[in-house]
Amino acid sequence: MAKFKLGDIFGIPTSRGKAYFQCVYSNKLEGELIKVFNNVFEQPLESIEELLNVEDFFFVGFPLKAALNRKIVEKVGVIPIPSDFKKPRYSCSGINGRTKEIIS
Repeated sequence: MAKFKLGDIFGIPTSRGKAYFQCVYSNKLEGELIKVFNNVFEQPLESIEELLNVEDFFFVGFPLKAALNRKIVEKVGVIPIPSDFKKPRYSCSGINGRTKEIIS
């Protein structure tokens, strides 16, 4: 079984380069919550700390254990999660296909 810790940074290849995300929350009932850095890097990062300069990000639930087991993502480093981090209180559960309204 794949092992990870909160704060671990992962990379995933895309057609435009590599995208990165951080595991920020995990429990057996809800699964994993990741912080996706809203940048795609064409070149490999020289230092994982470059991600600290990325201001745009979003949170999404993601099956991290399954992705690691299938080797879809790779661990590339770790950045500690700020001590004042709180899991987002609300999330979007989908978009109404007819009206395009966000369902929360």
